[in-house]
Amino acid sequence: MFDLDLADKPVDLAGGEWVGDIPNHPGVRFKVRSRNYKPFTVAHDRLLRSFGKRAATAPSTPEYQKAAGALISEHLLLDWENAVKKSGKDSAYNRKLADQVLTSVDDRGMGQTFRDAVAYCAGVVADRHLGFAEEIASNL
Repeated sequence: MFDLDLADKPVDLAGGEWVGDIPNHPGVRFKVRSRNYKPFTVAHDRLLRSFGKRAATAPSTPEYQKAAGALISEHLLLDWENAVKKSGKDSAYNRKLADQVLTSVDDRGMGQTFRDAVAYCAGVVADRHLGFAEEIASNL
């Protein structure tokens, strides 16, 4: 049975949630906020507007990729498990390392792959929140 008293309880969007089962990244987990996290959406919209008429093609540019990576690091990614190795050892999450990886525009595509994986997880969290909202609406 669904408890409708929870409908009025605020959802903690700032705390983030752990997401695993990331396609093509076995064993990796990210703690992320929803892609709908207001500070991120506002900053991302501002980024896209900064490209003006080039906004439609902006995501393919290194300038956009670096800036989007910085926004993902600042607003969405909060922690990771088994995501980064340095000198052959697992590296614990820290914001400086997250910035380095997420803003990378490299020939191997590591930065883009990492951005895509974190964005996927932020989408999973957004879908969880949407599912919760739909469940509330269907029980009213």
